[in-house]
Amino acid sequence: MSSEKYTPGEWEAKGRYVFSGNNCIGICDTDNDTETRMKANARLMAAAPDMLDALKEAEDHLLWAKATLDDAGRRSVGEAMDRCVTEIRAAIAKAEGRGEES
Repeated sequence: MSSEKYTPGEWEAKGRYVFSGNNCIGICDTDNDTETRMKANARLMAAAPDMLDALKEAEDHLLWAKATLDDAGRRSVGEAMDRCVTEIRAAIAKAEGRGEES
């Protein structure tokens, strides 16, 4: 498991580059992609911290809703929520580097 945290602060895409404040933290540049695709990749990378935060919040809400539905005898809906939580947890683990070799 990685103990490193990602670069703090707001991430922003500027063309093919990703910045945190004045620091360039990523460059999307490949030989076989178009400029448009490289800029889209940079925007996706810049959104990653916000998406991670949203996933963590969604996980909390889904777990609360599942417990409420289980208590009301609506287990089939709760089982669907379990699948969502499993996928969310996998995405969070991937983003945080859990389960990777160092």
